This record gives sequence, structure tokens and C-alpha cells, in this order.
Amino acid sequence: MAENEHFHLPEDNTKPIIMIGAGTGIAPFRAFLQQREADNAQGENWLVFGNRHFKNDFLYQQDWIKFRKNGVLNRASLAFSRDTTTRAYIQDKLREEGADIYQWLQQGAYVYVCGGLEMEKGVQQSILEIIETYSANGTNHGEGEGNSAETYFENLRSQGRYLKDVY
Repeated sequence: MAENEHFHLPEDNTKPIIMIGAGTGIAPFRAFLQQREADNAQGENWLVFGNRHFKNDFLYQQDWIKFRKNGVLNRASLAFSRDTTTRAYIQDKLREEGADIYQWLQQGAYVYVCGGLEMEKGVQQSILEIIETYSANGTNHGEGEGNSAETYFENLRSQGRYLKDVY
């Protein structure tokens, strides 16, 4: 597998980051938080993680707890799809917390998605729905009248603020 040269932390460590991963896709985010801690980064860090079962599939749980206690991980949103009768996935968690996601985007957050290709497609759709729902009338995104959620999302990509490493 080729290295993804674009999947790295922002140069400006005051920028917030949202890390979205399912299963083993969570692995790079440990390194991200280790780097943010070493750099004494001022930007907030939010982890959105999903897997099947909390008990057996909460990968690197002790690391996340340590990062929370140290104040490096400011927020964590978890979705374990097989622990309840109603399946909850990362995409559902994003929509539940849509207002906050949108606020972070407006504050210049970088979004990182790592995991399966189908999961990333669902994440992208959820973010489009969030932008549509929480922006003023779903059309004005601070860059002139008439911009759609799709335009806002494409601007995130072109600005290097939506980065993915999917397989």
C-alpha cells in the first residue's frame, strides 16, 4: 500500500482536528495525538470512533483514556454497532452531534477519516447533511450567496481540511 503523503496534521497546531475512524482505522490517530501532545498544540482534538463491540473492539482504549486525562483529547464520540438492538454507526454519531461538528468546521477544523471505503462514503454523506442542516438556510457558507453544501464540502477538500486514508 502506498503512503498517503497528504494525511498529516495541519502546520498550524492551533487548528482543531476531528479524527474519524472505524476499526483499525483508528491507529494513525494515536500518533496524531502523540504529536499534538509533544508539540503542546493548542488546537482542540475530537475523536469519533466506531467498531462492533465496546468490550472487545475498543482499540487502544487505555491510550484514549490517558489522552483525555492529560487534556490532549478534548472530546470523544463512540459508536459500537453491535452492543445495542439499534445499530449505531459513526455516521449516526456525526449526525447526532451535527451542530458541534458544524461549529468546529466553521472554526477551521481539519477532518481526518481513516478506515473502510464504504464507511468514508457514509461519513462524507453525513457531513454534507450536517452542512446543509446547520448552515444558514443550507446555502450561505460565509463565502458568498448561493453556495451549496457540496461547494462547502469541496472547499474543505481544496483547502486540505478534509483528508482521508481509506482502503
